[in-house]
Formats: sequence, C-alpha cells, structure tokens
Amino acid sequence: MQAPCPGQAEHAYPGPVSPFLRFTLLRFTLLAGVAGVLYLLGARGWLWLGLTAVISTGLSYVLLRNVRDQLARSVDDRLAGRVQQRSRMQRGLDDDSAAEDAAVGDAAVGDAAVGNAAVGDAAVQDADVAGNGRSAEARDKD
Repeated sequence: MQAPCPGQAEHAYPGPVSPFLRFTLLRFTLLAGVAGVLYLLGARGWLWLGLTAVISTGLSYVLLRNVRDQLARSVDDRLAGRVQQRSRMQRGLDDDSAAEDAAVGDAAVGDAAVGNAAVGDAAVQDADVAGNGRSAEARDKD
C-alpha cells in the first residue's frame, strides 16, 4: 500500500457517513432502482409513480431495517446527550442562582440597617420641623 503524500489525509472523507445520510441515499437508490425496473417492464404515467412509491416503500422497510435501526439509535444517542447537557446547564444555573440569592440576601440585610438609620434621621428632621415650624437647615442659615 502506498503511503499518503505529506499534507494529504489518509482517508478522502474525514469521518464515517452519518446514519441519516446513509439511510437517505439508500432509500433514493432503491427508489430509482424500482422506478427503472418498472419502466423497463412498461409501466408509465401515474401507475408507474404509484407502483414505484408502494414497492420501494415496502422494500426499504424490509431491506433497510438495520440501517433504519442505526439511524434510530443515532437520533436517540444525540437526544440523550442533549438532555444530559441541558441538565448540567440547569444545575449550573441553579448553583449560580443560589449564590446570587445568597449575595443579594446579605446585601439586603446591610441595606436594611443603613435604611433604618436614614429613616431615623428623617424622622428627627420631621419632628424638628413640626416643633419649630422651620427645618434645621433654615435655622442654621439665620
């Protein structure tokens, strides 16, 4: 066997043919083969199209069972991978949300203490204005 040239891949195609592409190509090949045989046997028009569809569907159900099963497994594996990826992402989002809630909760406790002090200062100013009729700032200007 001849060694590949530098820079040339060993295989013309980098990976295996996907099960979907393989099943589709085999179905079309089977359809074309049945259509050709029926055409040679003299079927024409709508009869030719109808017989081609019915016969090729039946043959593909029987002859392409293994390929169809591989396709189904491939789809199932991809779906299972996406479900796992989504659950990992959801766990990460839940962890981030919990950390954010904890940080917001700690900040809210600190803000409440500052807010209570500010409310107390405002209450003292309001009482001062009510008692003297003037605010402390107006008295300081005099």
